[in-house]
Amino acid sequence: MARPKPDAQKVHKLILDKAIELIQKEGYPQLTMRRLANDSAISVGKIYQFFPSKDALFLELEIFFFLGRKAVMTIK
Repeated sequence: MARPKPDAQKVHKLILDKAIELIQKEGYPQLTMRRLANDSAISVGKIYQFFPSKDALFLELEIFFFLGRKAVMTIK
């Protein structure tokens, strides 16, 4: 019997959350995909399925924070 596939949205969110945590704790230069994989308990290959590079991951984080700030500004 095959294992159920993990929810892609949950995995995606886990990767982003762990990346934010690592960047806040140690800074962006120390973030590596291997470290992110180890700390997230996800394979490096799985992370690369979502983000083809560290730069792509960072770009998504920038967009996430920009949209959050934009939402706060429009509410006020």
